[in-house]
Amino acid sequence: MNKKFVKISALFSLMLIFSFMACKPEAEVETPAETESTTPATYTVTFNANDGSQKPATGSQTFTEGTAQALKTAETLGFSRSGYTFAGWATSNTATSAAYADGASYTATADVTLYAVWTVIPLSSISVTTAPTKVLYFAGAEESLSTDGMVVTATYDNGSTATVTGATTSGFDSISAGIKSLTVSYTENGVTKTTTTPYYVAASDALTQTVQDNGTSEIDGNTFQLVKFGDFPQTIADDEITYSDSPVYNDWYLGSDGYFYESCSANNLDYSNTFSNNTSIERGTTYYFKVEPIEWRVLTDNYNSSGRKLLLAEKILTANVYYYESTASRTLHDATIYANNYKYSNIRAYLNGTKKPLSDQSIV
Repeated sequence: MNKKFVKISALFSLMLIFSFMACKPEAEVETPAETESTTPATYTVTFNANDGSQKPATGSQTFTEGTAQALKTAETLGFSRSGYTFAGWATSNTATSAAYADGASYTATADVTLYAVWTVIPLSSISVTTAPTKVLYFAGAEESLSTDGMVVTATYDNGSTATVTGATTSGFDSISAGIKSLTVSYTENGVTKTTTTPYYVAASDALTQTVQDNGTSEIDGNTFQLVKFGDFPQTIADDEITYSDSPVYNDWYLGSDGYFYESCSANNLDYSNTFSNNTSIERGTTYYFKVEPIEWRVLTDNYNSSGRKLLLAEKILTANVYYYESTASRTLHDATIYANNYKYSNIRAYLNGTKKPLSDQSIV
């Protein structure tokens, strides 16, 4: 074989190999894909008290997507409703049953409002726990009823209680005197309950507020003017009279006849003592004495040329009320006031219907 031909063939083959290698594409190098860092979404659950007492009537709680947590409780949110119990949460404000219990586990997928669901507690009874500030009226004075200060408390079937408003009253009558009852009514969720509370109507002449002429009296040939002024327990009460449960004016009770009475417990040592109606006085027994006008004899119209009247009570008045709580002198308006000073005495204050000595008042 021709050596020159062999060399040429070998050279051509080598060139083909190099040409093939030069045309072969390079292998692609894959690089790792970049990964994005994502933060879980958060959602807000808004709680609506749905006629509950909370003001403002909303609350909120933040939830992380995919993470369950307990819903806030109505107590935590401060939601409450008089006459109702909390049943749970619903997504509708008209729902009558709860979709989620109080404090239930919840996983949020979007913002949502949950409404409180309330269940009625039936009204059981009502009572007047605080009487009106004004309970005393006078017959013929044409006074209107005042319920200021009255507190009405409702009791429910579960034993809970609540102060309520919106109660109505009926049965007020100030025309005739006596111990009376005012009807109080309250309606809740279609249920009406009633109770009563006392009020008192005194007779128009139960108190002597002004000096009243009471004729004259002859003593040893001398004529004295008589007047009525002030009131004092004097006559033992009749057996048929009933009384208010507690004092209604000046620590006096009101009798069923419309007049005031003082309650006293007998502390006598002599069991032969009797009252003006000849009944025996029994030690330790409580008696009532009718508060009546004090009758005074006018001894002079110009006592010590002062232009004042000097009065003497027609009856002996005793009420265990001292001139002062002490026999010591005291200073008032830079003047020494002795224990026997009537003008500033406890007994004078008592006769004028107060409990403390009058600071500055002229004698009638």
